[in-house]
Amino acid sequence: MIEFYTQLKTVNQLIEAKEQLNFELNVQRASSLWGNEAKSLLIHSMLYGYPIPALWTVDLVEGQMSVLDGRQRLEGTIFEFIEDKFELDRSIEDVEEEKIAGLKFSQLSEKLQNRILNYSMTVNFIKNMTDAEISDFFRRINNGLSLSYFQITRTLAGVKTMSFINEINQMKFFKEIIPLPEKSRKAKATDEELIMQTISLVYNEDPVGLSGKEIRELAIKLNPTGIPEEIKTIMRDATEYLGLAIPDHNKDLRKVHVPILFKFAIQAMQIDVPASRFGGLIQSFFAPKTYKASVYKISYASSQTASKSNVDGRMSEFMKFFDANIENVGDYVKPVAGQRGRKQKTDAVQLSIDTTNKFVSSVEHGTLKPIEKLDSSNSTPNNDKLTDSDEKWEEFKQEFSEDDSEKLA
Repeated sequence: MIEFYTQLKTVNQLIEAKEQLNFELNVQRASSLWGNEAKSLLIHSMLYGYPIPALWTVDLVEGQMSVLDGRQRLEGTIFEFIEDKFELDRSIEDVEEEKIAGLKFSQLSEKLQNRILNYSMTVNFIKNMTDAEISDFFRRINNGLSLSYFQITRTLAGVKTMSFINEINQMKFFKEIIPLPEKSRKAKATDEELIMQTISLVYNEDPVGLSGKEIRELAIKLNPTGIPEEIKTIMRDATEYLGLAIPDHNKDLRKVHVPILFKFAIQAMQIDVPASRFGGLIQSFFAPKTYKASVYKISYASSQTASKSNVDGRMSEFMKFFDANIENVGDYVKPVAGQRGRKQKTDAVQLSIDTTNKFVSSVEHGTLKPIEKLDSSNSTPNNDKLTDSDEKWEEFKQEFSEDDSEKLA
């Protein structure tokens, strides 16, 4: 049964209890989403004696209170102001004829500093709520917004694990290359969920599923101590390696592929494969016509992609391609803008030169075979056939590789 009670806590008391406060549950992950004026108005309200909205907390983790609502007020404004991380906006009015605009906490008079530290805030404590009740309650107090399954998992992972995930999330591969919509990153933490899935695949030597339930089990397991240092090192190295392998934003790198690529990036680093060559392997594997006809796509990446059997299937299919082609595949080729900038196309000349390294999947036999090697000398493709249409472009590439090879000899 849900238990609910309310207490008044001074800011000083909340500072002393900071280690017991967990801010990783809130849907607004960043604690600095408010602008300086909004923060300054909150501080001014406290100095003036106005009441400010209450904090809502739930007891998801033993010994901690997870802040369900109020992170912006407490962590992102009050704590940051006391730590001198911002100064009050120039538009803020005086308090009792004392000028405070443009000042940091340490620059206020002792009287005003004490007024902030002794300010009493209402804290509502809720116990014994299920995940569904937490999500529903959050929606009710936040204008219809609800928490995703993973957003609740975040708080179960603990501060240490989430701090490392945030570190990885700032690296180029996750921040710039993966095509996750910004809205889903902010509203549903899909980027952090993807990193947690990747960690799960790296952490476990045996095949594992990547469902929400399985990720939550790992989050709880990691909570006491955080992610092992060995796994952290591997994740940092592989993330940097993939950022070099695929240096450009790539719309083909769907969320479902990323954990698999990490496993093979680690293997590639172990055998000293240059990042650019591994990028070429990824480009070749996910070339639209090759990928659409592949067993990987048809059997393992179309539905129930987080199941253990499908994760294992994707691993197996990519391993076949990796083993067959890693020694011969060409380097990553930077896409170039189309004639009217609608789509990114691969340079036709470079494509013809690299055809020797391209491989296609044989749907009939489930095997891989190389395309005939082409001589790059005097290779001049018919550029008149280039078009902004993806379909026609793909038809041109297919026609070029099959019919024009003699012209390039």
